[in-house]
Amino acid sequence: MRVLSDPLGFLLEKGRGRDLFSFRIGLRPALLVNHPAWIEHVLVTHADAFVKGPEYELARRVLGFGLLTSDGEGHRRHRQVLLPAFREAHAASLSCAVREEARMRSDRWRAGDVVDAADEMAELLITVIGRALLGMRLHDQAHEIRKAVTAVFEWFQRLRFPGGTSFGWLTRPNAALTQLDSLVTSALRNRETPFLAALDEAFVRGELSEAERRDEVLTFFMGAHETTATALAWTLYLLTQNPEAQDWIAAEQAAPARMVFAETLRLFPPAWAFSRRVRTPGRLGELELAPGTIVLLSPFVTQRDPRFFARPDGFEPLRWSEAARAAARFSYIPFGAGGRGCIGERWAWAVAETLLPLLLTDWRFRLAADAEVSMRPLITLRPRAGVRVQLERPGRDVGQARKPEAQRTPISSTRCKAPSTSLIVHSR
Repeated sequence: MRVLSDPLGFLLEKGRGRDLFSFRIGLRPALLVNHPAWIEHVLVTHADAFVKGPEYELARRVLGFGLLTSDGEGHRRHRQVLLPAFREAHAASLSCAVREEARMRSDRWRAGDVVDAADEMAELLITVIGRALLGMRLHDQAHEIRKAVTAVFEWFQRLRFPGGTSFGWLTRPNAALTQLDSLVTSALRNRETPFLAALDEAFVRGELSEAERRDEVLTFFMGAHETTATALAWTLYLLTQNPEAQDWIAAEQAAPARMVFAETLRLFPPAWAFSRRVRTPGRLGELELAPGTIVLLSPFVTQRDPRFFARPDGFEPLRWSEAARAAARFSYIPFGAGGRGCIGERWAWAVAETLLPLLLTDWRFRLAADAEVSMRPLITLRPRAGVRVQLERPGRDVGQARKPEAQRTPISSTRCKAPSTSLIVHSR
């Protein structure tokens, strides 16, 4: 089935330019929703008619019943508990952690070095989120934590689609799960961050069980660092393809960083697809929805649809004024939307706006000669073999930087093609 072997190519080919597309995932009926009006219908105006899809039963084997995997009243209760910890008032401590951790990592780099931007951003974000969310210093553990998270993601993929004859999908990554469980145990000894304080207060009030408190720590640690780090890796890839944008960010700082990050999230959304399951009979347009039908929403497809974005395969950060982003509310959904939208969206923007200008003040990134960049749609849209970049120092006065012209970044290019891999959907 091509939807399983080549999900990005299949969904883009069948969905782009169409409001709705019916297909099957195995024996189950499925519907790709690809129009802002119907996306709003599913995520906002009729959200109670849908529940999270069947992959969340699998995700609960790792994450338990945290905000990502819970539904209905449980989801609303967890979200209400955690919202205060993600308000703008706490963004200053996050930005401070980003600056300090980024400076330490930057000081280790040398001009001429070739590094994997995907690994570098992941390990950097592990240390940032470790400090901001958990009050922990994870420098010595970051590399091993990155490997543990990857092992869990790959196991989840094998569980979701257990093909082949090796039966490797039956083997739990016990060492990785033990390492992450130990991290959670250590974190729960702290009360030093707004996130942990909110969980502790909810536990004392009887609003969260001990198991739910542990589930939230693991859910947010894995989700917060993975999605943001993946987006930043793709951002650095796009910057290697558009070097004038590097000078632009260095010269003008936060505003162009925000626009470049917004355009990266449009072209390479970490949560590239997410699903709902129909709970009660209903309709979308002329289509009747039977209970149990899987409804798939794909930011990757919708955000590359020419009906909603001119030159959809091009890198055009100047398209992202605040007014433009507001107008694209349900055609631009890298963080989802509605009551189940990403609770950490403000944090992601704060990280990008702080980190990118800081790095580009001191460095320029050039794609390494041996780099082979392609997409791997696991739970998040990772670069398959990373993003190998060569580090260089700025070579001219960035104060004279010009804004980038439109560049094309097609999915069919030799460096960035839709790979053949299994479909794993991810929801907020």
